[in-house]
Amino acid sequence: RMGSGDGWLSVLESITVPQENCIGVQSFADFEENGARECAAPAVGPVFVLLFTMVVGYAGVQLFFAAVADGFLEVKEAEQLERLAAEMYLLKERWVTRWDHLHPGFEEH
Repeated sequence: RMGSGDGWLSVLESITVPQENCIGVQSFADFEENGARECAAPAVGPVFVLLFTMVVGYAGVQLFFAAVADGFLEVKEAEQLERLAAEMYLLKERWVTRWDHLHPGFEEH
């Protein structure tokens, strides 16, 4: 949901708004016993949302460009194969013409 933008408000609120019964620094033993009770830091929420949005956007753009580049590469390879096939056909035609010229009366099998 965060990728589509639907859950950002709840994420930002849970990161920035202090909860009831929160403590400044929580030990690991307290975390295991009572769960997360550390107070939210107001400056961390917007920074997290901004960085997450930028990283996910960058990754999405890179995936898009990779897909486009892969499509162009496939088209280029197909064009090269078509060109090679045409050149092979011309080579065969010239070879046969030259062979017939040098060896008159030769019949193909």
